[in-house]
Amino acid sequence: MDRATEAWKVLQEETISLILLDIKMPQVHGHQFLRFIRGKGKIIPVIVISGYMRRDILEEVVGEERVVAILAKPFTVRRVAQEISRALEGGEALAG
Repeated sequence: MDRATEAWKVLQEETISLILLDIKMPQVHGHQFLRFIRGKGKIIPVIVISGYMRRDILEEVVGEERVVAILAKPFTVRRVAQEISRALEGGEALAG
């Protein structure tokens, strides 16, 4: 089972408060996975992380509902903790 399939299974079976989503993943890119879960009606806050900040992909994810942050690698644990805290407190999505 690939990781995207495994993640989808977890999303169906568990209550998830936040997704940390890497853009570059095996089998399925993060932005494709995000589009897939949104198409299935899953509106969960997402923090996108990536070492590959291509403009076209950034434009895709910024416009997605409930993408609350985009973090470029490398990042600090403090920065991730701040963004997680903000997202769980109802931080606004990034505007497209």
